[in-house]
Amino acid sequence: MSRCFFPVLFILLFGALAQGQSHSSLDSILFVRHKQSVLTKDISQQPMGVVVAQLAKSFIGSPYRSHTLETGNEESLVINLREFDCTTFVEEMLALARTLKHGGDYSDFGKNLGEIRYRNGKMAGYCSRLHYFSEWSLDNVRKGLVKNITESLGGVPYELKLNFMSAHPSAYEKLAHNNERIDSIRIIERKISGQEFHFIPKTEISRIEKQLQDGDIVGFTTMVSGLDIGHVAMIVTGPDGRKYLLHAPHEGSSVMISKQSLSEYCNSIKKHSGVIILRPVE
Repeated sequence: MSRCFFPVLFILLFGALAQGQSHSSLDSILFVRHKQSVLTKDISQQPMGVVVAQLAKSFIGSPYRSHTLETGNEESLVINLREFDCTTFVEEMLALARTLKHGGDYSDFGKNLGEIRYRNGKMAGYCSRLHYFSEWSLDNVRKGLVKNITESLGGVPYELKLNFMSAHPSAYEKLAHNNERIDSIRIIERKISGQEFHFIPKTEISRIEKQLQDGDIVGFTTMVSGLDIGHVAMIVTGPDGRKYLLHAPHEGSSVMISKQSLSEYCNSIKKHSGVIILRPVE
């Protein structure tokens, strides 16, 4: 692509952005770059999960950064294709795949990301964000963006009691010292805790690995009191046929494919109790 095309493109992209969005011009550059990279491939005919995984691989090496969504006191839709935590990586790759697979532009990408990140797809302040991955999964299943296949893989029921955010508000910049938001989060926690969930215990993961597909989303259930999920990743198939993690693992790291298989990774971390599996849909 000619360099002289970029300034005109930026004007078009930025003019299409809705109010209430936070981003950098580099995000637009990255969007265009990845859009151009898939133009030679007929991704419209490929399964959504395959497109998610293909795009996610192209971000390998991008730095991990926590708290990227905590910008300013008021909630805004943060677009950041430069650096990720584990959840924003999954969200943005899913939004990017849905956008490019259907021939969308940067404005569509923002709309798709907002649809994924917020309850009922509506940004209405900090508490409308799907902070708990258990609610994220319920909401995005309801919206038809993913399918929870955990139970069909042999998942077993488990009781969920959430209170981590309301019990540790100081750990969240926009929640600390804001009693109104804490009360709202507490109500959400109680509502989610009443839902039925299934998970695959860590001792059973090796049994179901072969049934997983590239782009499947993995939430690692945790034994941390009051919390539901301790980490989020995507599945990719290795050259040996086994399933590995494509993820942004932790502070100081970057987006990578794990050296351990899914079952090996989960069993190596004491606080992980098992997994839930979500599959992106068209």
